[in-house]
Amino acid sequence: MELRDKIKKKIEELINNNYILEAKQLLKEYSKIGLEEPSYYSFMGIINLIEGEIELAIKQFEIGLTFDSQDFDINYNLGILYQDKEEYFKSIIYFKRALFQLDEGEERDTLQALIDRIEYKDYNENAIIQMRIYKNQVKEYAKQQILNPDIDLCPTDYIKVKNPIEKEQIKIIYASIEIANQMNTYASEFKKMGYQAYSLNYYPTYLKYDVDFFYDINEIDYDYLGFVDKVSYIISEFDVFHFFFNSTLFPGYLDLKIIKNLEKKMVMHNWGSDVRSSYEIAKKMSKYYELQEIREQYFDFLNKEEMKDDLYKISNYIDVGLVFQLDEFVKDYYKEIYQVNLAIDIQKYRYIENVNNNKLKIVHAPTNQVFKGTKYIIEAAKKLQQKYDFEFILISGMKHEEAKKIYEEADLIVDQIIAGGPGLFAHECMAMGKNVMCYISDYFYDEYNHYYNQNNSLISANPDNIYEKLEDFILNRNKYNKTGFMGRTFVENNNDSHKVCITLLEIYKGL
Repeated sequence: MELRDKIKKKIEELINNNYILEAKQLLKEYSKIGLEEPSYYSFMGIINLIEGEIELAIKQFEIGLTFDSQDFDINYNLGILYQDKEEYFKSIIYFKRALFQLDEGEERDTLQALIDRIEYKDYNENAIIQMRIYKNQVKEYAKQQILNPDIDLCPTDYIKVKNPIEKEQIKIIYASIEIANQMNTYASEFKKMGYQAYSLNYYPTYLKYDVDFFYDINEIDYDYLGFVDKVSYIISEFDVFHFFFNSTLFPGYLDLKIIKNLEKKMVMHNWGSDVRSSYEIAKKMSKYYELQEIREQYFDFLNKEEMKDDLYKISNYIDVGLVFQLDEFVKDYYKEIYQVNLAIDIQKYRYIENVNNNKLKIVHAPTNQVFKGTKYIIEAAKKLQQKYDFEFILISGMKHEEAKKIYEEADLIVDQIIAGGPGLFAHECMAMGKNVMCYISDYFYDEYNHYYNQNNSLISANPDNIYEKLEDFILNRNKYNKTGFMGRTFVENNNDSHKVCITLLEIYKGL
C-alpha cells in the first residue's frame, strides 16, 4: 500500500472513531507532503460537518471538486447538505452527478428514489412511482435497441405507461466532447437560469475543463454493458440533446435513431475541424490555407470522406445545425442552420485595465501549432528579441485555469494568424481586457460584417506581416491603450453566456 493510501486510511479511521484533533493533525501532515487532492478536502469537509461548520464544509467540498468534479463522495455529501438546507435544485444537481458514477444495482436505485422524492416533491407518491416506471421503460427500449442494432424496435412495445408529470421543465444534456469549455459554459449558465442542464464528456484532455458527467470512451470495451446502461439512462432522463463536434452518445450514431423515435429534441453543434471537408471552401475563407504545411499537416490529415459521411448520417436524424461562422461548410446537410456566438461566462474573466509589467510580455497558446501559424509567430518574436527587450511566452499542455493566470499578466495575446477569424481563446482574452492579435480575412469581414464592424479591438495579423505588427505594438503601445476596453465591451455585448443561452433556449423551443 502506498504512503498516500496508508495516510488516507488512517485519517478515515480517526474520523470514524471521533478522534477529530488527531485527524486534523494528520491532515496537516498530509498537505505538507503535497498530497492535497479531492480526498483531502472531503476529509476536511466531513470534520467541518462534525464540528457544526456547515458553510465551511460546503466550501471544502466545492474546492475538492475543482480537483475532480466526478468525486462520488463529495458530490453525494453536497447533495445531502443542500437537501438539509432546503436548496433542492442544487441538491438534485449534485446527487445526479453522484448517481452517474454508480453501476446498476440497489445503491443506484436507492439514490434515484431519493432524487425523485426531492425533484417531484410537489407530486403524490403514485405520480412519482408512475413517472419512474415510464422512464425505466424508456430506458429499457433504448437499451434493447442498442443491443439489437440490426432490428428496428418499436418504442410502444416497451413503453406501456404515460408520464403523469407532463409539464416537467426541459432537461438538457450537452455531449459528448468538450470544445473550448463551451459545454460546461452552457450547462452552468442554464443551471443559473433554473434548468437542469448537464455536460457529458467522453474525451479527457490536458485542459481539464469542468464537466458534470465523465466517461472515458476508451474504456468501452472493458465495460460495454455498463456503457450501454449509462447511455440508456441519459436517453431516458433528458429532453434536449445538444451534441458537439459530430459526436453523440453512442458510436455509429445508433442513439440518434432512438432519440428521434422517442420524439425528443436534438441539435448538432459544429466547430471547425469536424466540418472542414472542402479545401476549396477553406481557401475562400483564408488564402493562408494554401500554405504547404497547412495543406500537408492539417488538411491532408483530415479524413474528409469520413467527415462527409458523418454529416450525412447525422443529418438523417438531426435537422438543425449550429455553427459560429462556418455555415458554408454545412449548408448542404442541415435543414436549418443557426449562427450561435461563442459563449463566455463574463464573471469568470476579470477585466484587467493595466498590468504594469516592467518588461513587455507577449503570450501565444496554440492548441494546434500548424493551424495557428505558431512557426511564423515564433520566428518573428525571436528576430524582434534581437532588437528589443521583451518576454515571449509559448504555452502548451497546461490546464486552462493555470494558463489563464499567465494570460492575465500579458500585454499582448497572439491567437492564430492562419484561419481568418478569431476563436474562443481570442474572445476569452478580450474579456480580460487584453490586446489580442489574430488574422481576420476579407472573407470574414465581408460575410459577417455585422459582427466584425462592432469589433475594432482585434489587431489583424498574418504570416506576411506578423513581424511588422508585433514591432508596431512594441514601439507604439500607447496607441493600443483603448483596445482592451473595447474588446471587453464587445464580449459583454455579444458573447455573454447568458445572452447566448437565451438564444439557445429559443432554438430549443422551436425544435
